[in-house]
Amino acid sequence: MANGAWRLPENLERLAAFTRRASDRRRAFEARPKTEQPADVAKPADQQQHYTNRPDHSRGAGRDG
Repeated sequence: MANGAWRLPENLERLAAFTRRASDRRRAFEARPKTEQPADVAKPADQQQHYTNRPDHSRGAGRDG
């Protein structure tokens, strides 16, 4: 596609229609009623499990020579 070919009127109309649909979806999503998560689902960040690098998971661990 040559430079500027996307600026043809039919492509600009497709882009405008895509943008309108995306904006409509975003507005519909934002208009939904907010629901509270149960207390056992919403964990503070300091209680979440995180992967830690352990020596037995490192490259070449447990291999001889």
